[in-house]
Amino acid sequence: MRKDREEQCFVRLMETVRKRFPDGDIHVAAEPWHGCLTHVECPRFSICLRGAARYRIARGGAVHEVALSRGDAIFASPGCMMDPLPESDYMALGVVFHAHLTRFLVARKHPAETAQLGHAFLVALHAPSRLDADGRSLCALIGNCPGRTPADPYLHDLFGALLARSLELLADDDDPEKRGKAFFTWQAACQFLQDHLSEPVGRKDVARFLRLHPNHVSRLFRQFSHKPFHEFVLQQRLARARKLLRGSSDLNVTDIAAASGFANLGYFSRCYQRAFGRAPSKDRMTGQATRTR
Repeated sequence: MRKDREEQCFVRLMETVRKRFPDGDIHVAAEPWHGCLTHVECPRFSICLRGAARYRIARGGAVHEVALSRGDAIFASPGCMMDPLPESDYMALGVVFHAHLTRFLVARKHPAETAQLGHAFLVALHAPSRLDADGRSLCALIGNCPGRTPADPYLHDLFGALLARSLELLADDDDPEKRGKAFFTWQAACQFLQDHLSEPVGRKDVARFLRLHPNHVSRLFRQFSHKPFHEFVLQQRLARARKLLRGSSDLNVTDIAAASGFANLGYFSRCYQRAFGRAPSKDRMTGQATRTR
């Protein structure tokens, strides 16, 4: 079965990484940054498998660039900046610890590629198992290590333990059939959308990532969200925009529209007005006034 093959692929890959690259550098991204539009609200890590990966991270109140070669890894705490540079050329193994699932993926980034999304996803697996309290504690401990050097033995031990826990999540017997395979697939689709709302993500991108037919993606969204796919995506973009307008002190309306996936400011304003009965600039001023009290 395809899922079993993919699971075995990730187990072999992660075990190979542990054995062949025990001394790779570990970089930690543990600070948010107001200009970052691609942060993810959950812990995750990426291990460079080939090429040279370059990321922007925030450290000490400034943006720094870190470079990863084969075997090096980068860990990001929830909501913290880990932006791959557009000119990067690499392939990486990634693990993302979402609240209701764990995503394992192999992705390629190449500056010459014209794909709409930032990466080409070669293999992806969504495991229903989630981090337990010990796993979350490991992530918190790693997040408290931004001052340590990438070769620090203590940091290496922590990351090795998290990698081992990730392997256990692959092996955990938490069968999505017990909760409904279709619903679990829809959850994975929703999470993919959330992770890429700032990009021009569409139904075909979701279908390609989950290896489904686009029509099946549409059926899942009608079944579980009771909305057409495009309507659900618009709702999620507007919800993100409203949250940013009311809570961010550093982004202007144009930046917030872009962070929510609206390339056209006029279209964003019309959609926002229609959904919430007020212009985005009004919510922006309300949010700023609340913060200055």
